Amino acid sequence: GKFVSEYKPDIDIYTMSSWCGKPFYEVDFGWGSPVWMGSASHTIYDDNMVYAVLMDSKDGEGVEAWISLPKQDMSVFVCDQDLLAYAVLNPPVLV
Repeated sequence: GKFVSEYKPDIDIYTMSSWCGKPFYEVDFGWGSPVWMGSASHTIYDDNMVYAVLMDSKDGEGVEAWISLPKQDMSVFVCDQDLLAYAVLNPPVLV
């Protein structure tokens, strides 16, 4: 199927989801609980697409925010001092 922007190329798409409170780290398929959990795909379909997914950190002490922005916006976002006061960009998944 076609993506929304193929029908209306002049619109911006914003997608948000919260996976907070979901017991992802309690799942055991027979080899123990996961070390880290992530989405199967982080593909950006369109330069105008913006998405954010929130998920509890494994230790339960914080929230991971998976953010996707157009390149020009991301370069500004990752340098935002207010953001950096509260966030760690690309933290290690094995702690």
